[in-house]
Amino acid sequence: MTTTDTPVRIVIGDVTLHAALWDNPAARSLLEQLPLTLEFSDYGGREVIAQPPQPIGMEGMPEEDCPVAGDLGYYAPSGVVSVHYSDIGCWNGSARLGRIDGDLSAVQGRSAPFIVTIERAD
Repeated sequence: MTTTDTPVRIVIGDVTLHAALWDNPAARSLLEQLPLTLEFSDYGGREVIAQPPQPIGMEGMPEEDCPVAGDLGYYAPSGVVSVHYSDIGCWNGSARLGRIDGDLSAVQGRSAPFIVTIERAD
């Protein structure tokens, strides 16, 4: 984590994952909406996704990005926040918002939607 990163907690039931939102326009847009409690569901066996109440601002972000396992991301064409537990390749409209530190097993292999709270940790 750098001095410009913002620490956040991702709470899933009794599991808390620690993460850092990077200093980029999309991450700042998400940060303005925190705290958020969202219903996540699995997508494609590689990530879990949820719809935030407001779209994440993408102005100033690259046209595409290449999320890897452990990234917190946003996919603008669908308007979803994502937690990647596998590498997914490069996609237009994808933005990496930050990095999750720790075991991602709390989000993997879920067949039913589940509730996640994302909040500032500072």
